[in-house]
Amino acid sequence: MKAISETVRNRLIRMWGSVGVVKTDNKRARYWKWPSQGAFVDHIVAGLQWERESTAERWRFWSAEEIDKELDRYREQLRHYLNMNARPPIARYESEGERKLDGFVVNTMNLQLEDGTRLPFTLGMPSRPLSPPRIVIALHGTNESMEYPLGNLIGPARRGHENVPGFARPLLEAGYYVVSPDLPSFGRRLEPIEQYAQLAMLTGSSYLEKAVGEVSTLIDWIKSNPELNAYTLGIVGFSLGGQVAVATAACDLRIDSVIDIGGWSTYETVFRLEPDMIAKRVYICGSGFLGVLGDMWRLAAAIAPRPILRIAAEEDEYNPLAGVRDTMALLSHIYAAHGSDELLRLYVHPGIHDVAPQTPQQLVEWFNETM
Repeated sequence: MKAISETVRNRLIRMWGSVGVVKTDNKRARYWKWPSQGAFVDHIVAGLQWERESTAERWRFWSAEEIDKELDRYREQLRHYLNMNARPPIARYESEGERKLDGFVVNTMNLQLEDGTRLPFTLGMPSRPLSPPRIVIALHGTNESMEYPLGNLIGPARRGHENVPGFARPLLEAGYYVVSPDLPSFGRRLEPIEQYAQLAMLTGSSYLEKAVGEVSTLIDWIKSNPELNAYTLGIVGFSLGGQVAVATAACDLRIDSVIDIGGWSTYETVFRLEPDMIAKRVYICGSGFLGVLGDMWRLAAAIAPRPILRIAAEEDEYNPLAGVRDTMALLSHIYAAHGSDELLRLYVHPGIHDVAPQTPQQLVEWFNETM
């Protein structure tokens, strides 16, 4: 079965053909030309809605085995789209030594890949590790002032929110090892993310491909390390980090449990409620993502039936809650077929796209329950 129907695919091809470049305020920027604006958007939304509803109707009556076969086929399409089988191997590993960070011992490290890419990351070590030991990969969101991702995840979660701890802190306090890579364009690789993503697209790649490939390579290192390879592995990300966490877990079955904080909604909902956000998704996912792989709910579905916790804001201006609820309703059919409804959960907090005060403790409780 194809990832999306021919009807939707044809509509999307027409949509991609309407992408252009316009000069505004002396700057060149991508934009979306909507022929007869509302009518065209409604046309695309109707196709995506039909695809989601027809899939829900199918999955409602399918067995777990039938659903799993479809998800396996999709997962292979996703791995091919993200070029996962051509990831450069690790050439060497370097440690820059240990240091104290806000009371925690952290080890700053680098993976040097054979294509010359340097992948910096930090390993936070708990003072009292759990037994058996557990590792969580923590992925940061976008923060233009961030110079040290794990520091950002241990200190205040967001600038101006000093009362909300970064979500790595409670995990370390609870006994989890925390691995935090510097995603492309952040931390020790600071550069404009839009420029990085545009260059990736010009070479036939995407920001998502680069980021997911690097996180999966980091998992290779974890699993090849004799001291770490038996550990249970979870992943959590906020915003951009949530998108990367979901896409990585969809591709990589070595991840045992997933938490996404404000990372995704659906294209269907964004087209309907926040069309200005489409361009941002293009430079993250790549210009062919929707036409090849379908809406974002399919990424989350490819994680099933492993545990997924989605933490959403009522008024998220980037990832509308309506699309999150649609996705969770669709996924519920997969978990019901597997008899594991308890492994799919949604927490909604008041406010906008941010880390809520209760979120750090929710992470610990979820990983304690599912890892």
